[in-house]
Amino acid sequence: GTNALTSGKATFFNPENPAEGGSEGACGKSESSTTRIVAVNSKQYKSNICGRKVLITHGEKETIAEVRDECPTCEKGSLDLTKIVFEDLGDLITGVLDIVW
Repeated sequence: GTNALTSGKATFFNPENPAEGGSEGACGKSESSTTRIVAVNSKQYKSNICGRKVLITHGEKETIAEVRDECPTCEKGSLDLTKIVFEDLGDLITGVLDIVW
């Protein structure tokens, strides 16, 4: 069903960096690293998921963020988070986390 959980990896990005896609996301809204947003891998991204809130879990930790962008470099199942969201789940120094969403 539509509520099936997806497992994958979480990485983080800085929307203000033009090399990482720039401040306007695929959903057409401007973004910053202090907004609680997530970019979905291209295989699962559809424009109709823009604005949808996703619950992301890593071990015992969980957080909620809004879909605002697409991540062409992410594997299927993976999400690219802003740093503020990533830090809810783990340390930036790890770079990558196993997640379920």
